[in-house]
Amino acid sequence: MKKFLPICILVLLFSCKNDDEIICDYNNIPCENPIPQTIFEVDTCFDLSYDVFGNLPLVTDYTRYFSPIFHPEIKDEFIFLAYKPNDWRVYKTSLCNEFFELGFDMSMLPNPTLSDWNNEERLLLRSNFKIWKVDFNGDNLTQITTDNNQYYGAKWCMNDTLIYCYGIFNQSSPYYPSRSFLMNEQGDFIHVFSEGIGSPVSDVFDDKILTTSRIDGVDNIGYIDLISKDFISIYEIPELNGYFMGGFKWLDYENILYAKNKNDHQQIFKLNLNTLESTLVADKDCENYSFGTITTSPSFDNKNVLTFQSEYQFLSPTSDSLMLNFYLINKNLETGEEYILDINL
Repeated sequence: MKKFLPICILVLLFSCKNDDEIICDYNNIPCENPIPQTIFEVDTCFDLSYDVFGNLPLVTDYTRYFSPIFHPEIKDEFIFLAYKPNDWRVYKTSLCNEFFELGFDMSMLPNPTLSDWNNEERLLLRSNFKIWKVDFNGDNLTQITTDNNQYYGAKWCMNDTLIYCYGIFNQSSPYYPSRSFLMNEQGDFIHVFSEGIGSPVSDVFDDKILTTSRIDGVDNIGYIDLISKDFISIYEIPELNGYFMGGFKWLDYENILYAKNKNDHQQIFKLNLNTLESTLVADKDCENYSFGTITTSPSFDNKNVLTFQSEYQFLSPTSDSLMLNFYLINKNLETGEEYILDINL
């Protein structure tokens, strides 16, 4: 067994003065009570040591934070998941004016995942590969898909009148093995896209679904035009060499983000849609450290994005027990700096 070094986190105060009304670096507008933030750095990478049953000596009684999703119109406001053992809760807050409003209790659903949030504050959820919808406050919980197929990546689209989704279908389905499609809130299929178009990790903006398509054996990043239903290719993906595409996000009108993953190596690139210049903005190659999905502000004037990141730490320099933390991170794409949102529920 290797000797592991402890992980240290350098803590610095975020650059906002403690005044009644201040200007915060991440949005340049007056903030009354911003969420405190501390810089996040991983001091050491190490391999994880599993026992013969594939388990880690974990301490689990810590709150973990997942899945930030910005409000589609209200700048700086977002929702997120807070997890404690046997307790999944959705909260709403704001980067600029800190508050924590408790929403839907996801603990009532098995294996819940938060997928999307719309203008009417209705959530899309996934539970055991089925899609559900519910009001933020927990009212009107409804299962949308009821068959035995597996569904991923549900997103509100077309002014919240339809839902984009990706399905893995069984052999009895005419859409076997997988297709992307549009459905209504009753689960009825409205349009099924051609085979090879779409993926579970897509993003919606202005009636465009940012996703991939395989054209003549080559993977292309592009978007589905929801009006014409056509796929418009933007960028031919270079040879992946064992990597797989891990996610897509509209950053602004001229730039997108896309991710590539292979084992423990994760990379995020910014792609300029005009010049097709691709720039590496995040690169993680640590088994004890990884990042999750990215969310961007609807204002399209920010240099920062929100994500959640996980980190294994040893409880002490001499301990074999690990603590697994999940943080909400405010990341500056230009400087690479990452700040933990210091949330204490």
